[in-house]
Amino acid sequence: MEKIFIKNNDFQTLTLSILISFVGDTLFDLFIVWKVTYDSGNIMNAAYMIGGSLAFRGILSLIVGIMIDRFNKKKLMIAVNSISGAIIFLFWCFYGFAIQHISLCIFFILLNDICNTVFSSAYTTYAAERFEKTIFIKFQSTVTMLSRTIYIIGSAVAGWMITWVSGKGLFLIDTTSFFCMCFFNKPVK
Repeated sequence: MEKIFIKNNDFQTLTLSILISFVGDTLFDLFIVWKVTYDSGNIMNAAYMIGGSLAFRGILSLIVGIMIDRFNKKKLMIAVNSISGAIIFLFWCFYGFAIQHISLCIFFILLNDICNTVFSSAYTTYAAERFEKTIFIKFQSTVTMLSRTIYIIGSAVAGWMITWVSGKGLFLIDTTSFFCMCFFNKPVK
């Protein structure tokens, strides 16, 4: 059974999709926070955005579980990845205006937080249904370890990218990553 676990295409693509989601989310949130703070010269704007995002995710996670049970998890993951890509693309389109208005930046971050919270709950529920108990435990361990690594290394890479890659380039990379996740999560026959 262990060899099936390693070769399971669904396990690998789901893990890859989750990793891309973590990278994309980190890049989007850090870029907005850094750019608004830099342009406004007010560190409190970063506190408002980060604090609002964390509080919102906590409240949202309480109600998302109910919604997840009513829908096909695989299709839901594809839908929220598409919506995340669209949100980042729209932020890119309104970038000049949004960067001057902290409330609009918070709005885009919160919209993306909704998608990330739904995605996280959907992949956890999907994996619990798809994999047997021991494989699910290994899956969760793998995802937890990789997500913590991405959070640390991804933040450093995002900082480097913010310094050396244009804002439009970052949005293009981030938008593309979310639409690629849709491909990775395509339903398995």
